Amino acid sequence: MRFPLIAALILAAGCEKLPVIQPPGFGGGETPQANSQFFFPSGLAVMPDRTLLVANGNFSHAFSGGTLLSIKAGFIDAIFDDNGLARLDCGQDGVDTGGIPCTHQLIGEDAVASGVMIGNYAGGIGLDDGLLDSTR
Repeated sequence: MRFPLIAALILAAGCEKLPVIQPPGFGGGETPQANSQFFFPSGLAVMPDRTLLVANGNFSHAFSGGTLLSIKAGFIDAIFDDNGLARLDCGQDGVDTGGIPCTHQLIGEDAVASGVMIGNYAGGIGLDDGLLDSTR
């Protein structure tokens, strides 16, 4: 009689419920546009309208899942000059950023068009051009 009781207690102790930590921009009533971050970018794709899709793979399991964010083309254009060179080089000390904070990961409402939560371990993003082109 003791063995089933001890076995049941051991099994119950192993069923710990861990707290759910939502990815940035997806918890506590936030919208993806408000506080999204690149926390483990693992896939990129460019839509026909020049929107950039970024998959955050969450390989570290820091959150309850990964995300897929669509970054507005205007935000990307603002980072680069007419020659395609980055306007900011946050990797060097003493660089004048013109008041723009050098935060590589936090992106604001002006950058994110939309976002969805996805599973962990996201990889490359594949797009089917046939589905994107309504004239075919």
